[in-house]
Amino acid sequence: MTEHSKPYSEQQNRNAEAAMGQVFRFYREAELRSIAEQLLRCPSDYPRYGEEEAARKVQQLLQQEGIDAQLQYAAPGRPNVVARLKGAKPGRALLFNGHLDVVPPGEGWTADPYEPVMRDGRLFARGAADMKCGVAALLYTAILFHRAGNPFAGELILLFNADEERENAGMLRFVQDAVQADGALIAEPTGLQLCIGHRGVARYRLTALGQSAHAAFADHPDNAIVHMARLIPELSALDGELRHTRHPLLGSASLSVTQISGGSAPNMIPDSCVVEIDRRLLPGETEENVRQQIVDSIERAARVYSGTFRYRLDNYLFLPASLTEEHHDIVKTLRDAIQETSGALPIVEAFGATCEAHFFANTLGIPTVICGPGHLEQAHTPDEYVRWSEVEDAVKCYAGLLARW
Repeated sequence: MTEHSKPYSEQQNRNAEAAMGQVFRFYREAELRSIAEQLLRCPSDYPRYGEEEAARKVQQLLQQEGIDAQLQYAAPGRPNVVARLKGAKPGRALLFNGHLDVVPPGEGWTADPYEPVMRDGRLFARGAADMKCGVAALLYTAILFHRAGNPFAGELILLFNADEERENAGMLRFVQDAVQADGALIAEPTGLQLCIGHRGVARYRLTALGQSAHAAFADHPDNAIVHMARLIPELSALDGELRHTRHPLLGSASLSVTQISGGSAPNMIPDSCVVEIDRRLLPGETEENVRQQIVDSIERAARVYSGTFRYRLDNYLFLPASLTEEHHDIVKTLRDAIQETSGALPIVEAFGATCEAHFFANTLGIPTVICGPGHLEQAHTPDEYVRWSEVEDAVKCYAGLLARW
């Protein structure tokens, strides 16, 4: 038994069961659904909309229950919502987190993406899976405990942040206050499986430079698109090398060229060609090493073509990987809560995407788990949905975690 994990006494189990009984006297499925649908009706895809409408809705839902909730602005029109509940007894602090922004709806929807529709036990809307139904489950859990007189030990901190999908301005603002907690739960969509970490992500913008000229008179064109065409195979080769190294839980690092643009007219030699690079990170990888790998790939291409490339390489995002020890108490406690809800021991795995866990675990030193309703396969797709039964079960899981924490 390690210092991070301890068995529960019979008295602790009885206390948790009693707390759950008090809390769920106030549970109404229609209330939970109303909260989810109110959030889903708030458009919060950026840059068309900010998170302000959704944040004010969250603030209103909490304040009408008598829970003080403050808006914390990361940028104009882009606030976080922060609230705190004090438990009936002293104890540790637990942080519940979810983001309020969603990706743009895009094309291909069969109904209004901001008008939620329940069909065959599934709730459809932009953000249903990623992740406003997770936010609704966290919110309703806090509301139920508050109605019951906060029958938990310690403190519950609620953070609903802006700008997760792009540049994490909300989290960068939140960590400035150096908030401390003993554990954090992020309600990203995992199908209510228990995730204890994720790969990190870095984003680069690589610009190959050339010289513009009239296409009819350029005998020796300095063509930026041709230069980039020679660079991309070396980047693909680097991706192949990276995939040979695997972490036992998180999988392999990777590099993907995800966007390309270049040229300004059909009869002009282009003076620039730009690609976006998505680099997935394993624990221990640093900004310096990752950048140098890309530079080395460019230099290899130059040697192959017996020349040099003029280029710019800009790194505009670097979020390291996050990993919580599997034997940590927050993992054990959430595992027990999920098992009591579903009747089955949950799989402990890695989260497939990147989320706020880096800021909690690496920046603030808070052990973090990820568990929420919905599935990543539904995120960012037309007719996004979540199975409603998972949202109801999420409330039970979160309540079970808080009652034992």
